[in-house]
Amino acid sequence: MSGRTEGGRRTAVERLQQRRGTLMTGTLVGQSSDLASAQAAINEAESMSSMPAEEHLEALRSFVDEFSADMEGVLETVGETGVGEVWDPVRDAIEVDLQSTENCEMRELLKTDNKVIYKVVTVLAVLCDEAVTLQREVRHRFFPPLAFYGETCKDEPLKEGEESKFISNFLSAMQPLSQVIKRINYVVQAIVGQLSSLFAAKQRLYIQTFRGAHFLTVFKRLEELLGILISFDALVQSSPALQQHWEEYKRMLKSCELEPQLFGVDEEQLATLQLATHGLEVDVFEGSAFRNCIAQDFTWTDGQNMIETRMNKVFLEEMLFVIKNRIDYLATHIGAPSESDQPEQLIGFAGLFALFLNFNRGKEPDKKILKAVFGLQRKVPLVHVYGRAVFNLAEFLSSAVPLPVKVEIPSLQAIFPALVAQFQAEISSRYNQIASWMTRMESDLKTDNIAEKLRQRCNLLVSGVLLAWQVSNLTRTVLFMHYQLGAPYKQSTVRAVSLGIELLKAVKFTYYRCSTTVSEQFPHVLRHLQSSIDSELAPLRSTLEQSLGGGKRSNWRKDDLKLDALSEITLISHLLQGSATPSRRSTMNLLWDMVIDGSVPDNAQNEIRFLFRRLDLVSELQRNVDIATHCSFLFSFMDLLPTMLKDILNQPPEAHRLHYLLSAVRDPLTDLGMVMHMDTRQELQVNYEAQVLEAVEENIVQPLCQEIEKDLRLQIHTSQIAGMAQHNPVKEGVKDWSHLTKMRPIRFGSRTVDLRSRVAHYLDTIFYNLTTVALHDWKTYGEMRKLAEEKYAVVLTDSHLPTGTLEQGLDVLEVMRHIHVFVSRFSYSLNTQVFVEKPRDNKYINSIGIPQVANSIRTHGMGIMNTTVNYTYQYLARKFQIFSQFLYDDHIKSRLIKDIRHFQNNREQLNNQYPFDRAEKFNRDIRKLGLTEDGSTFLDKFRELITEIGNALGFVRMIRAGGLNFCSNAVKIVPDVRKEPKFKENTQGEAGLSEETKQAAQNVDTVVEDIMQKFAEGTDFLQLLVDVFGETLRSEAQSHLQNFFMILPPLTINFVDHMMSSKDKLIKSKRSVAGTFTDDGFAIGIAYVLGVLQSQHKFESLHWFDSVSAKIAGEKARLDSQKAERRRGNDEEIQTVQMSISRLASRQMEFDLLYYSLSGANVFFKTD
Repeated sequence: MSGRTEGGRRTAVERLQQRRGTLMTGTLVGQSSDLASAQAAINEAESMSSMPAEEHLEALRSFVDEFSADMEGVLETVGETGVGEVWDPVRDAIEVDLQSTENCEMRELLKTDNKVIYKVVTVLAVLCDEAVTLQREVRHRFFPPLAFYGETCKDEPLKEGEESKFISNFLSAMQPLSQVIKRINYVVQAIVGQLSSLFAAKQRLYIQTFRGAHFLTVFKRLEELLGILISFDALVQSSPALQQHWEEYKRMLKSCELEPQLFGVDEEQLATLQLATHGLEVDVFEGSAFRNCIAQDFTWTDGQNMIETRMNKVFLEEMLFVIKNRIDYLATHIGAPSESDQPEQLIGFAGLFALFLNFNRGKEPDKKILKAVFGLQRKVPLVHVYGRAVFNLAEFLSSAVPLPVKVEIPSLQAIFPALVAQFQAEISSRYNQIASWMTRMESDLKTDNIAEKLRQRCNLLVSGVLLAWQVSNLTRTVLFMHYQLGAPYKQSTVRAVSLGIELLKAVKFTYYRCSTTVSEQFPHVLRHLQSSIDSELAPLRSTLEQSLGGGKRSNWRKDDLKLDALSEITLISHLLQGSATPSRRSTMNLLWDMVIDGSVPDNAQNEIRFLFRRLDLVSELQRNVDIATHCSFLFSFMDLLPTMLKDILNQPPEAHRLHYLLSAVRDPLTDLGMVMHMDTRQELQVNYEAQVLEAVEENIVQPLCQEIEKDLRLQIHTSQIAGMAQHNPVKEGVKDWSHLTKMRPIRFGSRTVDLRSRVAHYLDTIFYNLTTVALHDWKTYGEMRKLAEEKYAVVLTDSHLPTGTLEQGLDVLEVMRHIHVFVSRFSYSLNTQVFVEKPRDNKYINSIGIPQVANSIRTHGMGIMNTTVNYTYQYLARKFQIFSQFLYDDHIKSRLIKDIRHFQNNREQLNNQYPFDRAEKFNRDIRKLGLTEDGSTFLDKFRELITEIGNALGFVRMIRAGGLNFCSNAVKIVPDVRKEPKFKENTQGEAGLSEETKQAAQNVDTVVEDIMQKFAEGTDFLQLLVDVFGETLRSEAQSHLQNFFMILPPLTINFVDHMMSSKDKLIKSKRSVAGTFTDDGFAIGIAYVLGVLQSQHKFESLHWFDSVSAKIAGEKARLDSQKAERRRGNDEEIQTVQMSISRLASRQMEFDLLYYSLSGANVFFKTD
């Protein structure tokens, strides 16, 4: 063994004493020191440092007292404002960090004179630490941008050039990632090289020291690095947008390369960029990071020759041993109560196994091992990696390394039914376990005696993490199995998934609530675990000392191995004296791996490894809890959120689940804040936040408000209305909505969801508005307010009604000022003279009729009638400009002239009827000219123009009718002036009347005369608007407008189709934004334009409606014949024909309604 001299070998006991002295006092070999003088120096140093320490301690105590006083003031202020009610552990200002840290280099931790152990452990420990750092950096820094690449704020295709913009922004993150991947490849190569050089048949260290040692810790770190590369490849391959945008970016660079001057690009810079993009493509965008890694040159030197790792039988045997060990470990823990992140470890294990197969390429692997490896597929069908990426063991091994033998691979379809069937039972079982664990966390951790039951408390801390891991593994597996197979979700499965997600957050919040207690006991629990390990090592150390301490040694090699084992155990005991930092724990595990099999009994080996794993789990408690309960994967399953919310609403006693569910849905916000492809990261966060809150509004807030309002009305009306059916809670059941209204507010992103305040606002609005409509109900709504406060803890605002009234209806003056908006948003009914607002996203729609116009005239005076006509004139002038431009367009004008010529030349053959088919063809040809952004054709826009013109004229007609209504109401109290004398005449002969009285009597006569004149006369505003435009529009310069009559046949077809579609939408959708039941403004618009152009006779000469009736009659006869022929045929065919007949009847009805409306509107604009 290196570092030992063959001659003058010291006895084992002397070497042991020197090593132990070195480890305890920190002195080097050969350095002589007197113990008494050293102790005196230590005492002197302590006395010199005691006074500054006291000063610092006093300063710290003063700072803590001041800080506590400040925090008490903040707590009082927060309590007064009510903000403290918001339960949000993510946004709390202070959090306890339990992670142990230590600023100490590896050479300072390893204090031993055994150079072999020192060198080997130092090299491997540093590689292990770097492996951990690299895999955590990739996961936390680069996985979120990759997982959410391509996400946008709008569900619409990207505009031209945005793909290149996204990928350009993304390159800033990919360049560091490329360097990290190269570093991972180097570390993998270094680990394999170190182990391969160490495990070699001719290596003296292997022969003398490490034969029988198994570096499981190093291989596990190698697994983690390979697993992170596999996960990265899965993320890249799961993002089609990334691949598509990258190809688009390369094409753009190719264009720049061909014509750099055109794009203003420097050729040298472009060459540099192309070189960089080529490296990124190889390292990142090809999704082959793992294949590139295992394809490296794994060679090592024995000092003289370069040797390939694949030729090192000793190393490959050691690798095979580790693989078998890992198979046993994973098979034992997956699905067991001790399961944690073993399913995710399967990714790294697959990478290690693929590397092993790569080293043994050309050789047939052991079928038993292959069977055992693929047997893990049944336990873990797939592993969720990140985002939408998943890992399938069988698919990976089949694609990564060609298998020389056929192995039966279980399919996902075969595993899926049993997995889903067991899922609900598994979640129910975990629910009971977590509920019990939460109870024990709240009670057992808060006992005063910390020294007792440390083992139980350690188990309690670990149990929560293990349960969270198990629930997370189950939930993600089921979700992504559905996602991969495209299987539909059952209601019971969605509820179980929701429960699993809520359990994860329940575990996290339990740790959060107990964080103060946990932080107090955490050091004691760690110290307990370290002491337990040291206690297990003590008898082993004693046995080795006794074995080496007496008698004559005949087998020096065996003694050396025992001595090395003693040194390793002693080093572990030394490392246990410090804090459980990652470096110390990794080094201790590595040292324990170096202990040769046979030096320690198997039961002691297993117990100590168990304690090491428990120490790792507890030391990383916070990180493990965060990873196990992180629910960013829900971003891919947002379509399930409404169902989950409805389930909570249907179970009011389980209202607390809403806290957990929204906390889980909030997790993607953090990852969305790390995206790189968007210019501003906040856009995606704001959009996602709005999406979630909209789901909460639709599935929780609105139904809850409506149910509470319904409950209040039933209770109050039952007590007030005699004979009303009483609610029977036994038979009909009852839901206590107060569980939801009494919940604490929930913080989501930048907003707070307060159900109580939302319900209060809703009820305040409803009660106020309905009280204004029926003032006599004010007492009833007052009782509802009181009941809401007592039953649901919802405090409502007093409306202070009926002390005032509220005017309802639209004001004509406002309509007049915004007539261009009014005519586009309202539909006109010719018979009832009512304008009805087209449905939009509003909860209510407005209407205006003659009574509202009369009220406005009473308020503003008769003068608004003339002003309205003036505004309408100006509006029509602008619309006629657009009207003229449309008919002057070459495509429209030429087609109309062609149709006029065709009709005139073939009048006799067509029986003086414009053909229906030609009108339909006109419609189709117009569509070929293009569509607008909202999908409308140019003929649609022209129809809307005619309709708006008609609506404006309908408004003028309604103003005139409202004026007549006002005048008729005003003259009710006026006597018959034809029989009664005037007031002025009655005052002429009266003595003693002042001149003011006589003037007042004359004013009354004037007003009455004016009212009577207006009532009897009634200016014809519609004819006035015909005359004012007629001369101009019929001039020679506007001759193209005379073709208008020929566009009416296709225009009426367009209108009828529009009305049928609108009425269908109105019937099928309660909240249709496009449905309407009347639109007579179109008929008035046609009649008005024909009247202005004096073209009524031209349109009538087409006999258009006769042609429509003939066409529809022919179609109906044909369908009736088909119906008769298929009467004995298939029911579906008969039903189809019947539906066609019904549709044809509806079409005939719409044409009839249009004909009647047009005939009625023509009366207003008839010319002599």
